[in-house]
Amino acid sequence: MKRTFAFLAAGVLVSSLAACTSPPPPPTLTVGTPLVKQEVAGTPAPQGRYLLEVPVTLANTAAGATVVSGWWYEYALATEGMLLLTPSTLSNLVEEPCASDTNVGPGGKFTCTLVFDLPCGDTAAAVAYEGAAVTALIPGARTVTVANCPVPPMAGAGGASPVGGSTSGTGGSATGPDAG
Repeated sequence: MKRTFAFLAAGVLVSSLAACTSPPPPPTLTVGTPLVKQEVAGTPAPQGRYLLEVPVTLANTAAGATVVSGWWYEYALATEGMLLLTPSTLSNLVEEPCASDTNVGPGGKFTCTLVFDLPCGDTAAAVAYEGAAVTALIPGARTVTVANCPVPPMAGAGGASPVGGSTSGTGGSATGPDAG
């Protein structure tokens, strides 16, 4: 009986201390200027859709041992048309991917590029980092209308060029302790 009481009392004490401890601050998310693309890594956008390369920077502001994942699967894109889109698997093929083996340690930051597949006529509004429920608005977002939506190249046509941007990637560097 004494052991049971001592165990229960210790559990209440630990629970009380845990309730007094505030959770670590969420990471911060910033979004760079997006680029509208017809293709990424030789893969064209599907008919009636366009590809959007979005550079993001995730900064881990937590102290202690809290590590956050830099993997593209942790992100989502909200559109003005009320869609919530996960990144395309083409996110693995850009020059600076948000790789699954990347974790950001306390005080570190990681910049990488995500690719989203949006329907023509819809506008990207914000990127969310779902691992910590953090959202950042997309600067300079514009609607790609059906009339000016990229058309996938015909077979043997030699590929497509980006619409409204360059083909170079952005970011991809990690800094701070435990940033790799």
